[in-house]
Amino acid sequence: MVKTTLTEATPQDIKHKDGSDFESSLKMAAAKKRWVIDYQAEREKKAEYVRQQVIAQGLDVTELTRKLQTVNEAAKNAIIPSLDDVSMTELTNLVDEMQHE
Repeated sequence: MVKTTLTEATPQDIKHKDGSDFESSLKMAAAKKRWVIDYQAEREKKAEYVRQQVIAQGLDVTELTRKLQTVNEAAKNAIIPSLDDVSMTELTNLVDEMQHE
């Protein structure tokens, strides 16, 4: 009532805006959910790669952790080394380098 009294908005305009806001919220929630699912899938893919290519082959995980900190700016600036700071390609290159040392 206040919106229709103090503005030129009609009840239909308000209903449409509320519906648009709801639709926008649903789209944003779906996009965020997709991002989280993709992020977790990528993270698990990297962890599985480390299990198979580093741990199972007897390579030094500590050495991988040290190398992770030299890959890119995000990794160099990180307080705690993380697989999140490197791409799958960068990780693969690091492991390949370790296997050939």
